[in-house]
Amino acid sequence: AIAYNAFHSWALGLVLLALGLVGGSDIVVVAASVLIAHVGMDRMAGYGLKYPTAFTDTHLGRIGRTRSV
Repeated sequence: AIAYNAFHSWALGLVLLALGLVGGSDIVVVAASVLIAHVGMDRMAGYGLKYPTAFTDTHLGRIGRTRSV
């Protein structure tokens, strides 16, 4: 959960984007843009930041199929 959350947060993408823009590095700007878009699509699909209890427990709610008994 910690590693997933570290790479799937808006903060990392925005920091990389700022560094790429300030440093004039096109490749860093592109990588940051891809990361920001990826995180956005994850959120849109309902995949949020993970809780340590289970990979399916996220800040947006539980993901995956639910079983009916």
